[in-house]
Amino acid sequence: MLSRLPKKLWLALLAVPIFLFLGKLPFQKWDEGRIAINTYEMVESGDLLGVTFGGNPEFWNTKPGLLHWAQYGSVYVFGFNEFGIRFPSAMAGLLTCIVIFTFLQTELKNHWIAIISAFILVGFSGFIGIHSARTCEYDALLSLFTTLAAISFYRAVEYSNRYLYLFFLFISLAALTKGIASLMFLPPFLLFALFRKKVVEILTSKSLYLGLFGFLLLVGSYYLGREHVQPGYLNAVYQNELGGRFGETIEDHQGSFFFYFVTLKNSIPFVSLFVLPIGIILGLKSKDERVKTVSLFSTVLFFSFTFILGLAGTKLDWYFTPVYPFVAILVSIGIKEAYAFLALRTDPRTIRFRIARVVFLVILCVIPYIQAIDRAVSPKYSHQSYGIGDYLSNALHEESAPMSFDVLWDGYDAQHRIYVMLLQDQGHTIGIASPKDIQLNERYMVSQKHLHEYITQHYTFQKEEIDKYVTIYTLESYVE
Repeated sequence: MLSRLPKKLWLALLAVPIFLFLGKLPFQKWDEGRIAINTYEMVESGDLLGVTFGGNPEFWNTKPGLLHWAQYGSVYVFGFNEFGIRFPSAMAGLLTCIVIFTFLQTELKNHWIAIISAFILVGFSGFIGIHSARTCEYDALLSLFTTLAAISFYRAVEYSNRYLYLFFLFISLAALTKGIASLMFLPPFLLFALFRKKVVEILTSKSLYLGLFGFLLLVGSYYLGREHVQPGYLNAVYQNELGGRFGETIEDHQGSFFFYFVTLKNSIPFVSLFVLPIGIILGLKSKDERVKTVSLFSTVLFFSFTFILGLAGTKLDWYFTPVYPFVAILVSIGIKEAYAFLALRTDPRTIRFRIARVVFLVILCVIPYIQAIDRAVSPKYSHQSYGIGDYLSNALHEESAPMSFDVLWDGYDAQHRIYVMLLQDQGHTIGIASPKDIQLNERYMVSQKHLHEYITQHYTFQKEEIDKYVTIYTLESYVE
């Protein structure tokens, strides 16, 4: 069915749930607002090396600058808006689908199952969703490079050590995207080489050491360069990425060792979750050596990476994003092997068999695909938390009449601050205020329930209701 579609058509179909209404969702609190501000300040300053927040060196978010460089180029083309800042992540998501399609088509010589794998990946809410390919965060770009690195290592083990050059190139790009997180795939790679009895061959390869030298030179140059322009950066990286997020629980992001198995359950369709163990078992037992090897590789990466993440102190759903391409591969192998198993016991030419195959593909691919489109059209988020973002986003795009008020927000405010900065560029008199900044004769936009209550209890005011949650108050006097 899908295999008969022209290549350009199925590519366009894959792109729809990734790019559709990409700019509709207002900038999210974690971590879009901050990342967007990092890129905004990079564009304003022209400094491509020193990432900043509020004009100061960015040591809370210590990720390297590759994503920001990609966003810099994107906003130059599309403008500084939600679509422009998210475009690199969305493109990385689409390219990852193409990469696993190409990999399976090359290795398994099966065009049909290669396309199925790409559509399966698009149906994963954990991959095409918030914190991944539809927001301006690091994980989709990281996944693209770790997937390319993994496939390059696979080919280095199976075909030629010269693929190690590509492996180190892509792992370098992954490191320049999200730092230490890119190196978590290294133990699974070593384990796969051990299973294939290629460890000695890899370790004695000239390509390994030349590639490693290139990695250290490229990545090391960035880290040392940033330390030079922002002294203290290396210590911040150590505290945040080595001693912090892995070794300790940061910001109460905790969970049990099985946290990421629950994440998997919540982030892929149930039918894919059901087919996944079938793909692992039948794939590892397959009589086709190519299928068996690809299954071994994907299984090792899946379990090893999940195990490593399970040991980490800080746990967040989106840390699992680089694993989804290999889950999609295993699910597609499960379909292939189950079909081959049934074809030996039932005539595949019968109407019943053909109908059953179509129904199963509809359940596995078409329904999740439609659900992915629905998530793009109607993204779910808290209107109380993001009502202000909605209003400011609409004002930004419509280039509305001059506005004059401060956004009153209690707590972390990067998701609003980026809009304030962009609207100021358009000439609006708008700012950010915290509860301690409240003054009489000023106008404040409010959506948080406790701030509504505080103002109504302590001030007389005029008000302009924007919607159910958002109100602009003009404070007149204190309540006696």
